[in-house]
Amino acid sequence: MRWRPWEIEYLEAHAGDGAEAVASHLGRSTNSVKVMASRLRVSLRQSWRCPQCGRTVYSPLAGATGWCMRCNAAASRDKAAEANRRARAELRAEESAVADIKRDRQRLYSNTSTKRKKLRELRKSREY
Repeated sequence: MRWRPWEIEYLEAHAGDGAEAVASHLGRSTNSVKVMASRLRVSLRQSWRCPQCGRTVYSPLAGATGWCMRCNAAASRDKAAEANRRARAELRAEESAVADIKRDRQRLYSNTSTKRKKLRELRKSREY
């Protein structure tokens, strides 16, 4: 059966859907589609377009996000970076609180030491 111009246009436009999908739509055998694609030098390699970055990729998009592996990895990296920023901020706040407590404790130790020293001096002066 001879290929009609609209079938050739469809094959060229939808080659990225794969040979099986094109053959099913045109009502032709998969082998017939493969042969015509070869003659037209059209690749039937299945491809997907990432809605996030717009790239054409040749591996299926991630099921959870519907994005390509690069966008998925970037989103995962960004999420990890945000968690890291929050953890660093929490750590800084905790370290600052501990440093404040240590400063207060040192101030109290110094004050106590000063008071004891004065007390010793007063006791010494009473003895004389």
